[in-house]
Amino acid sequence: MPISLNPGFALLLAAALALVTPRGLRPMLAVAAAALAGALALTPDFGAHDMFRQVGLTVVPLRLDAAAQIFGLAFAGAGIVLGLAMGHRRDAREDCALLAHLGGAMTAVFGGDLVTFAVGAEISILAAAALVLCGRTPGARSAAQRFVILHALAGALFVVGVGLVWAQTSDVRFDRLDATAPAGLCMLLGCLIRVGAPFAHVWIKDAPPRAGVLGFAALAPVTTTLALYALIRMFPGEPALAPIGAAGLAFGLAQAAASAKPRTILAYATMAQTGLLVMALGVGAPLIMAGVSAAAFAGLFAALLAGLIVGWATREGAASTEAPPIWRAAPATAALACAAIAAVLGLPGFATFATGALLQDAFARQAPDWMLAAYVAAGAGAVFGAGRAIMVAVFGKAGARGAAPPFELVLATFLAAFFLVAIGIAPAWLFGLAPPSPISFFPYDWDHIAARLQLIAAAGLILALSALAPLARRLGSGGLRDVDWIYRRLGPSALAGISAALRGGFSLWTSAAGQAGERLAAAAQSLGQRLDRQVPAGGRRAVQLTLLGAAGVVLVCALAARG
Repeated sequence: MPISLNPGFALLLAAALALVTPRGLRPMLAVAAAALAGALALTPDFGAHDMFRQVGLTVVPLRLDAAAQIFGLAFAGAGIVLGLAMGHRRDAREDCALLAHLGGAMTAVFGGDLVTFAVGAEISILAAAALVLCGRTPGARSAAQRFVILHALAGALFVVGVGLVWAQTSDVRFDRLDATAPAGLCMLLGCLIRVGAPFAHVWIKDAPPRAGVLGFAALAPVTTTLALYALIRMFPGEPALAPIGAAGLAFGLAQAAASAKPRTILAYATMAQTGLLVMALGVGAPLIMAGVSAAAFAGLFAALLAGLIVGWATREGAASTEAPPIWRAAPATAALACAAIAAVLGLPGFATFATGALLQDAFARQAPDWMLAAYVAAGAGAVFGAGRAIMVAVFGKAGARGAAPPFELVLATFLAAFFLVAIGIAPAWLFGLAPPSPISFFPYDWDHIAARLQLIAAAGLILALSALAPLARRLGSGGLRDVDWIYRRLGPSALAGISAALRGGFSLWTSAAGQAGERLAAAAQSLGQRLDRQVPAGGRRAVQLTLLGAAGVVLVCALAARG
């Protein structure tokens, strides 16, 4: 019987081999493993392959359908891009973590049961924490610890959900769940943590900015894309996702507009883009589902392109004032930065324009009016997201300076830009892959082009007005408070106040108890002295004998009752 391997196994095997592979061969290993994974995603027929039972569970290591295929190909393409960029440094552990991060995500995508998905997702998360540690930046260790704690909670919710599903149905198929049931609620909460929903999003702006160049480019896009896939698989059309996604979109855009550091801006832009897609999943109409899958595919490459440029431009030592700006020292990098800005804005000719036109058309047909307005607002705020991050990092006064990026990094960014342009020019094959069914859509008509140009013009107007507004400049220098301020600033202050109150109360109680004890001891001493003076010696002996006799009687009675 032929054996159909999960495509993610190729990347996981390459991750193990990366630890013992010479530096010059690791990029070739990564590219070959990613290409093999992509080929394995296209070879088998649709359906479940090689199912077996283990400890009473039906395990499906490979299930191929349209949703798994389009997300798996996105991860395989990301592996090729990141594999090309590996050659510019000598950290085998970071290469291993990067391949394991992609391999775990790809294994989870092609898993046909909840157990396989949960195991692959946990491998990806552990590797993501290792990417943060490999960044060796100030605060990377504590950020990795917070990242692991938060995602361990998500993993625990997954495990509880899997257990409840198994107990109720005696099956762990990776299919649609009821979000109102305890099992579905646990799984939904775990997905929302990893997708960066409001109040659980702090890891997006905390951990990835402290990673290295490649870790920063890959961590948030891969993790949130995998969580989007889980939501598509388990909770399509869940009404609660619409307001949650809208809140994430609004909060991400506000924080991106108020932040000053390019990496933080790009992290919040990722949150906003993910929030838009989560909001769309709340409708669940077929055309919108296809638009979400296609937008997630194109958005992953746009995020990689922007992340590689911003990550290199904001590396340690990149803001030295002695060297010329990087856009003068490296015109090719400046051109790629302009291409990245055009991609995140969704200009015609890029994949983000084609998928954005499809999603906008789907909103206009099948979504409420407020969702279409939210989509328009997201397009108008694109400059405040990834586009502004690239402009600040590359062309700003405090942007990158010094030597040009290494050839391997330039080649990787060029490949990501090529993917975006190639898909943007001929998007029909991507629309043919998008589930739930192949669709026929032509984005290059005047209505879609005019709508996108209007959004870009509105974004430019907003940016120009914000540059003139004193309030916007003050917000950009200081930023807005995020929810982690509660436990980083207010939390320690509150704990210090509670501790001081407890210490004061304990001291007061100890003092009062000591004074009461001294008074009681003095009263007992005084009473004893009075009895000693008033009772004669013979009377005291009689009292003692009486007490001893009573104790003896009680003891004898107790022994008799026991016998």
